Amino acid sequence: MTAEFRSAVQLRRTFTPYVGLIFINAATTLIIVFIAFKANDWGQLKWSFLFFAIWGVYILLALRYRVSWDQTGVTMCADWGKRTVEYSQISSVRYETASLADGHYGTRPFRRIVIRGRRQNPKDYVDVSLRHFEPKDIAALLVEISKHRPDLAIPWKPVRRCLSDETIGRT
Repeated sequence: MTAEFRSAVQLRRTFTPYVGLIFINAATTLIIVFIAFKANDWGQLKWSFLFFAIWGVYILLALRYRVSWDQTGVTMCADWGKRTVEYSQISSVRYETASLADGHYGTRPFRRIVIRGRRQNPKDYVDVSLRHFEPKDIAALLVEISKHRPDLAIPWKPVRRCLSDETIGRT
């Protein structure tokens, strides 16, 4: 991790995206242990280890996904690299959900806040997963964006429970 990334405010992760995988791995392991016990063939446990190895690789890749912000803009780091959108370059901030039709299903967070940069560059965006990061941190990021860019429409609804009415301009 670079010193520049540490000086930025980093969104804290949640455990939520991994809970389902824990149950799937535990259930798969129990089924394999049951089958091995019934068949008296303990060699079947290798499949359980294979599931855990695949899960471990997935977790390691997922932990590389980070979002932070500083005085210049918002930065996303993922397994493919780093992308920064400066506040002055933000063209929109939207709430999106993934679908099979958009062609990115599985490669981008399912429920996300998308911070789009320059309109002429379709790859100039930062995805903020609503499941991977703490809602209060996401709300703080949106407040920071609204301070720098009061002209933008900010999607407050996904993080509304973390904010007071004064924060989002309601009285």
